[in-house]
Amino acid sequence: MRVHGACHDRDDRLEILLATLPSSVLMADGDARVVAVNQNFCDLFELADAPADLIGVDCRTVARPVCTLVEDPSGFAARLDLLLRRRRKVRDEEVMFSDGRVFARSHIPVFNGDVYGGHLWLYVDITDRRILEAETEWLISET
Repeated sequence: MRVHGACHDRDDRLEILLATLPSSVLMADGDARVVAVNQNFCDLFELADAPADLIGVDCRTVARPVCTLVEDPSGFAARLDLLLRRRRKVRDEEVMFSDGRVFARSHIPVFNGDVYGGHLWLYVDITDRRILEAETEWLISET
């Protein structure tokens, strides 16, 4: 019974962590099935489903409809497929959204030794940082 309680506590902590992170997060298992996702991810990609409703869903089917939100829908879809196939870590890759927002996307494959266990997608809004960088560059060019 203690093992069951420890697993339940771990799941509760994971849920709290995902709910409080300012980033958009989706975790999938080795079969690309969603095992954890936060509300920020659902909001970012305008998903009508609650995070709990996405558990067990193939993450590729979750990603397809959201391609219309980015500047380069076909490039976005192709990149997701490539990252899933190659299973290589990518950090802070910029994704431009159609509404002008900019996100840093990280893809982190999860391994247990040599065994592939799934992956984590992380999206962080860097729009304000990009605006400040552009303003700084403009100010420097004016001096």
